[in-house]
Amino acid sequence: MLWTVIILIIGFLAYQHFTGHVKTGYILIQDVYNQFELKKDLQKKYENSHSSRKRILDSLGADIRMLGQKIDAEKGKDTSDLGVFRRKRIYYYNNKQRLDQDDSAQMKQYDDQILSQLNQYVKDYGNENHYQYIFGNTAGSIMQADETLNLTAPITQYVNERYAGKK
Repeated sequence: MLWTVIILIIGFLAYQHFTGHVKTGYILIQDVYNQFELKKDLQKKYENSHSSRKRILDSLGADIRMLGQKIDAEKGKDTSDLGVFRRKRIYYYNNKQRLDQDDSAQMKQYDDQILSQLNQYVKDYGNENHYQYIFGNTAGSIMQADETLNLTAPITQYVNERYAGKK
């Protein structure tokens, strides 16, 4: 079923292309996405945020390890340290879980923002350049295509210029 649909789409596009009725092109989505300056900017922002939160968690982890070593050295004679150790360990694991959740939420938010902006810029490029179709190639969805229809480079340049405010 899927192959039938793909063959029909390719056949239709080939017919339209050779008869001159439809202006089409395709992009390698992953390449455009990875070279998009907004993606690079948000990735740096994410890494900075993650690093600062992770430093706090690492410090707490080091504190727990030192307290654990102290308890081991004293062979559990001071039971008050044992209670503090347990509370800090619970606090650590709760914060680690929160860090992981915050990281996931932030990554999803940034990814949504990147894809939304990228989709708008590609749509604008298509409208400005009179394309009826611009297809995205992901994981072999287009098995073969004429390289002259590959718009990856000009669209990458366009989206980065738009993002930089040059267009």
